[in-house]
Amino acid sequence: ACDIIDWTWTQQIENNSDEYGIFSAINISVLHNGGTGYDANVNPRSPTSSKFYATRDIKKDEELLTDYFIYDVAWEEVGLL
Repeated sequence: ACDIIDWTWTQQIENNSDEYGIFSAINISVLHNGGTGYDANVNPRSPTSSKFYATRDIKKDEELLTDYFIYDVAWEEVGLL
């Protein structure tokens, strides 16, 4: 079982805003693994959107991959690089 805190993060509420909120992914986005370039087949249209869209046609049984580097995050500071 997962703890909800594992799927929680802070994020800008709107582009170019100083306001941040606490977000939680209790939707299909928790099933996305990380990918880059052509491999990433599902992404939001902006770093502040919570809606995900296919970036290309996805084949049957293909894994859903999101490019997490679209987010403005200091990944090395949180130990993920």
